[in-house]
Amino acid sequence: MKHSVILSIGSNHKAEINMQRTHEMLGKVMTDTRFTGIIETEDSEGGGDSFLNQMALGDTEMPFAAFRAYTKKLESILGRTPKRKAYGIIDIDIDILMFDGKTMKPYEWEQPYVKQLIKELQ
Repeated sequence: MKHSVILSIGSNHKAEINMQRTHEMLGKVMTDTRFTGIIETEDSEGGGDSFLNQMALGDTEMPFAAFRAYTKKLESILGRTPKRKAYGIIDIDIDILMFDGKTMKPYEWEQPYVKQLIKELQ
């Protein structure tokens, strides 16, 4: 069964490389995927480097729990750790914003970059 997914993807460390690797690895579990353009934003917590942000829309055969576990594993493979996060280094951040039409992180939808990028997916 196909599940529709909207993701938010961001990075502030080796961002271009990490986002490209994310695209490749998401391609293993997603089909009909469209990515928005990339925009740069300041660190919302004020302590780290600026971020490159992007959104993706696509389908997956994976149920929610398995897909979420896959995205968390992907973050780990690309170097994300609690210690690095504490230092403001975010190698990759993948948030599932919507799964099968259900909003997963309502507060993320209020982020200015999400409001801007979602228009590219409509």
